[in-house]
Amino acid sequence: MKRLISIVFFFINLCPVFSQNEKDTIRILAIGNSFSQDAVENYLYQLADAAGVSFVIGNAHIGGTSLQQHSAYASANTANYYFTKIVKGNKTTTSSQTLATCLQDEPWDYISFQQVSQNSGKYNTYFSYLPNLINYVKGKVTNSGVKYVLHQTWAYAQNSTHNGFVNYGNDQQVMFDSIVNTVRKVKEKVEDIAFVIPAGTAIQNGRTSSIGDNFCRDGYHLDLQIGRYTAACTWFEKITGINVVGNKSKPAGLGDFQVSVAQNAAHFAVLEPEKITSMSDFVIETGNTTTLQHPINISFGDAATSSTAWNSITNVSNVVVYGLKDSEGNDTKIIFNINDAFSGINRNGAATTNTVLNIPSDVSSSSFFGNEVLFSGKTEPTGGFEISNLNKNYTYDFIMFASRTGATNNRETYYTFKGINEATTTLNASGNTDKTAEVTAIQPDSDDKISVTIGAGSNNNDGNKFFYINAMRIVPKEKTSGIKTVEYSVDIYPNPVSDMLYISAADAVKNIELYDTTGKKIMQEYDIDKNEIRLNLSHLKNGFYLLQSKTINGGILTNKILKL
Repeated sequence: MKRLISIVFFFINLCPVFSQNEKDTIRILAIGNSFSQDAVENYLYQLADAAGVSFVIGNAHIGGTSLQQHSAYASANTANYYFTKIVKGNKTTTSSQTLATCLQDEPWDYISFQQVSQNSGKYNTYFSYLPNLINYVKGKVTNSGVKYVLHQTWAYAQNSTHNGFVNYGNDQQVMFDSIVNTVRKVKEKVEDIAFVIPAGTAIQNGRTSSIGDNFCRDGYHLDLQIGRYTAACTWFEKITGINVVGNKSKPAGLGDFQVSVAQNAAHFAVLEPEKITSMSDFVIETGNTTTLQHPINISFGDAATSSTAWNSITNVSNVVVYGLKDSEGNDTKIIFNINDAFSGINRNGAATTNTVLNIPSDVSSSSFFGNEVLFSGKTEPTGGFEISNLNKNYTYDFIMFASRTGATNNRETYYTFKGINEATTTLNASGNTDKTAEVTAIQPDSDDKISVTIGAGSNNNDGNKFFYINAMRIVPKEKTSGIKTVEYSVDIYPNPVSDMLYISAADAVKNIELYDTTGKKIMQEYDIDKNEIRLNLSHLKNGFYLLQSKTINGGILTNKILKL
């Protein structure tokens, strides 16, 4: 029997690792590299805060650093550490620090150690460096009751190109088994290690769910959302002993299904730290009948925006997102899947834009790109994705934005949408700050999906044929039986408008609805039955709005209005 998202939450508390009073603050310091950044710097504080637990989090890190190098830097008192600290949700990072300075910054309750990822499953690489490092730390800490823990890292994605993957025959399962066995042996040999934080097991658990091998952003670092969140959930539960399942803190870009998988993957790992717990029965309900009332916003790139109005897609390949959020943060059960990889991420989009999408700067400045002609050893003549588990009672409009600043040639990009029907539109990304491309009324196919293909347009004259997508909005349109949708003529003026907007239509207008850029309906006038109408918009804020008018004969038209 499959466990659906609505029933995967359960609430049992583990015996805590420690006894804690309500006013106590738990101080955690990681000594590591980019893998400790992935695990503790992003969602761990928020998970603790949602559970009413006070955390101070520190991370003494140098990218790509092994235990051998940490031991050498400590002995030489080398000031080359970055020290990231999170207090009351505020994160600061200072450079050029010694490990001693980081150790003495707080009376740490927990200090973690980890091996560099490519050696994490190689037992001999821990000795004698880890014992030496622990002895050094003992001489610097200010809390005699500090506990030392071992951070178990994760196996690479199966398609990883990391040169250290060869240590494990380029086999994810071999790497995972090696890490588990090595970490267990190290803990048994090093008496000072109190316990292991099984982040690697949690990631491997999650990979058995329908999300699959989509927990890494580049084959080895964790995905900015579900990967990092899963690791943080593991740290939270292991440190506090509080079951993370049901914790109310979640990244803005994750839907309920992904949160459920991450929390349960972590919980299972804490229960069975050396065993993969199958989550193959964690599935999202299909046959979507969700009533869609708001648009869906998607960002492409590494923005990882904190806005709840946006779904952040940060991997250019092998991505499945179960349960896109609408602009109000509601789970829609719609599935997003990149089935045709892009080349990479470009960070030269316009930071300031003026479009109907009202795009945050971190979204507009980052994009996915592809290229027909060889660039950096790679060609991706098209990129694409599927949007599935759609509600068949709706058709869907799509609005795209693409921008590449600093480019002066034509980098026209085409966007083709295919369901039962098909439509293509184009947009030149070069220097774009205010233009969008749109297709309307795409109907899902018999499998409840719409396929999207993106590539270089016919007018693209760039030598590499670069193409881009920064952001996209999906606007659901409910099918209304018995109403004939036809084009009709209508004049709206002035546009831009200051106070009074005038509408003149060939057919009598029956209904008028006005929406803001998030898709929220902010005005409506029904049963008007007039050809000439005046709307007082003086009370509205400056910005873009969408006006939808319907005639008594079934004509429907949407106009974009700028309010000054």
